[in-house]
Amino acid sequence: MIIQPTQYNPSKYNRVFIFGCSFTNYVWPTWANILHFETNPGTTAYNYGAAGGGNLFILCQMMAANQKHRFQQGDLILTMWSTFCREDRYIGHKWEVPGNLWTQNFYDEQFLQKYACAKGYTVRDLALISAGTDFMKNTSADAFAFLSVPPDWDRQFNKIHDFDNVLDLYQDLISSYPQVMYESVKDGNGGWVNGHKYFWPDVGGTSKIFQDYHPNTKMYLKYLQDIGFNISNQTQAKVEQYSNELLTISHHHDIRKWGEEIYKGLGNYFWKENPI
Repeated sequence: MIIQPTQYNPSKYNRVFIFGCSFTNYVWPTWANILHFETNPGTTAYNYGAAGGGNLFILCQMMAANQKHRFQQGDLILTMWSTFCREDRYIGHKWEVPGNLWTQNFYDEQFLQKYACAKGYTVRDLALISAGTDFMKNTSADAFAFLSVPPDWDRQFNKIHDFDNVLDLYQDLISSYPQVMYESVKDGNGGWVNGHKYFWPDVGGTSKIFQDYHPNTKMYLKYLQDIGFNISNQTQAKVEQYSNELLTISHHHDIRKWGEEIYKGLGNYFWKENPI
């Protein structure tokens, strides 16, 4: 069942299942890690999120994870739905999840011209989110589900702007969700409060400063607090520590190594898993 932040009792969970994109599984701890920090040390967590993943990927991961693990009482499901203009495909033995269609390099321009439609992705993804939401409501596990951005976020990527009938159709679903994450971490100029600046790439060639738009761990904490989570002082101190450490790291490769050490130190935390 989907519960409210005020109902969160982290001591009751034996297993945590996490679904999303890079907002959920990234090189530094995210909102999902913060909620996992709150649980008992022996709690097992599976992070099935992946950078670039869209909502088709997220729903497929959720269904496959349930087939593998059979969600039950004592489990916690954490889901943050991604932005809509994404094309996810399972090819061979892995998911291809290149991310936003207008910033990726997997699909060529011919594909974009022929098939990419922001309104079409809105039709598809709101249906996917509706199905996933109904599933979470009807499972015996506790669940939290969030939207990373407003449902009409992708208007900016397409000349077709008549989204209103789609949004009206799913208004009951949209209004059932908490404040979207973007509302907590926007910079006031139509963008995000950027997480960190660092050199990328840093292996061969000339490195350039990269402005990462993903919220840093402190901003994820702010979002959780904004929507009603009571996060312990111990976890807040851990978030402060990680945020300060991140500021001292200036190369992407070093950030990845640092993040991997954090995740390995969490014990029963499986963050490179796939249910299939």
